[in-house]
Amino acid sequence: MKLHPTERILLRLYGLSLLLYPPSVRRRFGRDMRELFADLCRRERSKTGLGRLVAFIIRSLADVTRTALRAHGELMLRSGRKAWRLRHFSRRNSPVSNLMQDLRFAVRSLKRNPLFALVAMATLALGIGANSGIFSVVNAVLLKPLPYQDPDRLVTVWSRYRDTGKGQLSPSEYLDFRDELRTVRGLAAWTPLTVALSGGKTPPQRIVGAAATAELFPALGVDPLLGRVFGQEEDQPGKDAVALLGETIWQTRFGGDPDLVGKLIEVNGIQLQVLGILPGGFRLTDDIQLGRHPQIFVPLGLDEASIDRKERGWHYLNSIGRMAPDATEDQVRAEVQSLAQRFNSDGLYPPEVGYGAFVIPARDEAVAGARQGLWLLLAAVGLLLLIACVNVANLMLARADARRREIAIRGALGAGRMRLLRQVMLESLVLSTIGGVAGLALAHAFCAGLAAWHPVNLPRLAEIGLDITVLAFTLAVSLLAGLLCGCAPAWQAWRPALGQALQEGPRGSSSGAGRQPVRGLSVVAQVALSVVLVLGAGLMLRSLWSILGVDPGIKTDQVLSWRLSLPRARYDTPEKAIGFFDQLREGLSGLPGVVGSGAVRGLPLTGSIGDWDFEIEGRPLVDGQEPQGDWQVATPGYFETMQVRLVKGRFFNEGDRADSLQVALVNQTLARQYWPGENPVGKRIKLMAGPEEAPWATIVGVIGDIRQMGLGHPPRKEFYCPHSQFHRSTGITVRSLGIVVRAEGDLESLAGPIRQLVGKIDPAMPLARLRPMNEVLSDSVSTSRFLALMLAAFAAVALALAGVGIYGLLSYWVSRSSREIGIRMALGADRRRVLRMVVGRGLAMALLGVAAGTVAALALTRFIQGLLFQVAPHDPITFIAIPIVMLALSVMASYLPSRRATGVDPMTALRAE
Repeated sequence: MKLHPTERILLRLYGLSLLLYPPSVRRRFGRDMRELFADLCRRERSKTGLGRLVAFIIRSLADVTRTALRAHGELMLRSGRKAWRLRHFSRRNSPVSNLMQDLRFAVRSLKRNPLFALVAMATLALGIGANSGIFSVVNAVLLKPLPYQDPDRLVTVWSRYRDTGKGQLSPSEYLDFRDELRTVRGLAAWTPLTVALSGGKTPPQRIVGAAATAELFPALGVDPLLGRVFGQEEDQPGKDAVALLGETIWQTRFGGDPDLVGKLIEVNGIQLQVLGILPGGFRLTDDIQLGRHPQIFVPLGLDEASIDRKERGWHYLNSIGRMAPDATEDQVRAEVQSLAQRFNSDGLYPPEVGYGAFVIPARDEAVAGARQGLWLLLAAVGLLLLIACVNVANLMLARADARRREIAIRGALGAGRMRLLRQVMLESLVLSTIGGVAGLALAHAFCAGLAAWHPVNLPRLAEIGLDITVLAFTLAVSLLAGLLCGCAPAWQAWRPALGQALQEGPRGSSSGAGRQPVRGLSVVAQVALSVVLVLGAGLMLRSLWSILGVDPGIKTDQVLSWRLSLPRARYDTPEKAIGFFDQLREGLSGLPGVVGSGAVRGLPLTGSIGDWDFEIEGRPLVDGQEPQGDWQVATPGYFETMQVRLVKGRFFNEGDRADSLQVALVNQTLARQYWPGENPVGKRIKLMAGPEEAPWATIVGVIGDIRQMGLGHPPRKEFYCPHSQFHRSTGITVRSLGIVVRAEGDLESLAGPIRQLVGKIDPAMPLARLRPMNEVLSDSVSTSRFLALMLAAFAAVALALAGVGIYGLLSYWVSRSSREIGIRMALGADRRRVLRMVVGRGLAMALLGVAAGTVAALALTRFIQGLLFQVAPHDPITFIAIPIVMLALSVMASYLPSRRATGVDPMTALRAE
């Protein structure tokens, strides 16, 4: 019969424990014992719960240990050697035997108090599960090495201009760094690529990849599954008709055909020869960061002979290289900065542009956007675990106080302090171990939910799971939680007052109510930790609220978007590209329910689009101070479809053709920068680095700012050129545009007609990322939403645990102080005074905890300042509202025990004592 994976693991563990037996016993009975254990384990797993299964395993291992020791003793007795060891092994109070007895007693003791055990295990399961779940993310994203050979030796090189934080390299800069860096070997470059893969019986498919230099794969140490990578001979203009495919596209589209290597495939209308198949997990650093899965790589084919080394424009190259064997990161940084300074001193850059270059380790570049947020979440679940441990320790203290007479009797009968301490710690470890197992189940559910949620900006999402590292972490956290929970009860068991405990009788006395300082301080600590966690969550929620309140500059409701990239081979002239998009817009306007359509180079809220220098008519140019803005290309109908606000002038219209007057639009940010207090409509600009006789473009309108980079980023300076005219100003034909359609009714019903329309215009044209703009808007805030909701969930659990802690302590105090309360009421105290007394105790502990937690939060929240948007780390609204909520919760948690206290009958309480 095929064994369940759990049964196989347990059977191997049991087999290892049989090594304790003498060899003769193992040979004779080992196989039968393993078969019997497998049958019993299968029956326990199918008919009983997790707790019974764990108890069965512990009993089985204990029995193996005990009988193995006896077997060794019997063998020694028969041989007549070392007879004194026989007495040691046969004694029932040996250390191993005593430990097993205490373990069995701990399990039985917890079974006699199922409610306490369930509450404690559930509390620990929440804390341990949250830690294991978040650690599985941290492990996959931050701790696992990148999928390259010796990844810690890889670095990326970036440029910096003016106010830009990080910029890609131009071809000239890349060649300079490649040729002159001595601390970096084989600096490679690549640029993201999107192509249409067509041919065969399957429909055309749009796939992402990269155009890379031949140095890329040796630098990363990646070997193909089949074939070979391209080399310097293919990385040349005119010789670059080759490609490498990813394993996924090879399997899904070509059926994993090993004979594909060496054959031709059609990419963007061009026949390329397949040189090799790359492993399915291979991704570049920007792919890891953005969650892309590249499936094709082609040679970049830089024409080094024709590149003007003094031309420093067109920054579109990512770079990566491997440090020399004897080089360090500091040495690489110093050399890159030295080269950048030399480029400045050689006059390649005007001083005003503030050119510089810097290095980022590849491991940091791949996960840069997620690092701070994930460490914040790990710290948050660490606080949650502390709160859970304090809560369980409080429960165990109350239980230990109720068992003082039992502990005293055991001590009077000869049990030493170490034995009593070990008993308490074993109970705590049993609770934390079972809580850890349940926590693993919660962590597995968390990973599954995270995969279904699929936060867009969380890198390496597919690698998140419960591997051996996460299991080891969970084991360590479970043991640590058990030790933390057992410390205070163990200390109480270490110093029992035997005489007083024996005199109290089986029910204890009100004096037990006086032994509250430790439990009171633990509740204060719970409240303080909860306040820190809830304040952090409150700041993140306020930040998310601020982001969601930002006006994106467009209306995303009822808008469908997708992207089209025209292959150069079939659309080799501007007229063909312009004609395709004109025909597409005309066809879209005829679809049922469509009220508007248009196209733009870079869809809003999707990222950077790059900048371009321009000249303003009538203003002299100053080196390093040229006007500059992010450049966009749009078609008529785009602004009306996205409902962009028109501030002045007009939008593009059908009259803005290639042979008509050159026009442009600017946004408010650019207008305020270069025409402060003026109306820019009617002014003229000329794009620099275009054709020598580039025409002047007249500004015909000013539009409202659009959040191109996302809601959390400020609007940038932007200007727009008509798609039909852009090639006249620059000599460049834009063949890749984002299409938007505004429609009434169900957007999903438009997908089929849109695909049919595109297929009718060009059967080999694939569509990519057909999705509503509301989804694009949601993805732009996915990181902030993920952090805020995770912290809010952990904060809610912390609040609940803190409330339970206050309620539990006061309930226990009321039950232990019934005689004191009865005497007070017999002496004239009314119910209102008793109510105030109990609520006052809870409120006093809450006030201390809130004060301590607020002070701690004031010192700690500055570390999350970089994650906040338009919210100060010491936001007064948050720091006032959260303590009020915490105090209100404390009053609610104190009210029920106080009501029970007011119901105490003085005579009944006195008679009971």
